[in-house]
Amino acid sequence: MPDGVAIYQPIENSNDFIFLEVNKHAEIITNTTNKELIGCTLLQKFPNMINSPLLKALLKVRETGESLYLPPFYYKDKEREGWRENNIYKLPSGEIVAIFTDVTEVFQISEKLKNKNLDLEKAKEKAEESEARLLESQAATKLGSWKTDLSNLNVVWSKEIFNIF
Repeated sequence: MPDGVAIYQPIENSNDFIFLEVNKHAEIITNTTNKELIGCTLLQKFPNMINSPLLKALLKVRETGESLYLPPFYYKDKEREGWRENNIYKLPSGEIVAIFTDVTEVFQISEKLKNKNLDLEKAKEKAEESEARLLESQAATKLGSWKTDLSNLNVVWSKEIFNIF
């Protein structure tokens, strides 16, 4: 998804920021409109931002003037929820610009992949345990096994077959 852009005016002697402008993608990501945001403060429209890393990052950029990358963080309120990644800059005019991306889908896919990976690791462990038991059984009984790939007539023997012959 394309990036959202929000331009804020810091409020003197306050830990809040007034929305000056947002682009269309910011409207989509935040599930709101430019008209609803302009002139309002961040905490008026996004009350759960009070303890968020975004508010802390905006304050830091306001104070230091240094650009800041904010890794993805999770936000949720009645209107919206999701993971957002931000790059924040201070303009010479003192305005703060946040360029942000909705990375919720990436996080969801990542979680699914982590779960699949755990499932595969468990299946691999079970297969290795099963193979070890098979090898122990073949050694104890002096029996072996083999398989033939009929597409190329390749024959694979178990370790115990080699010991028998």
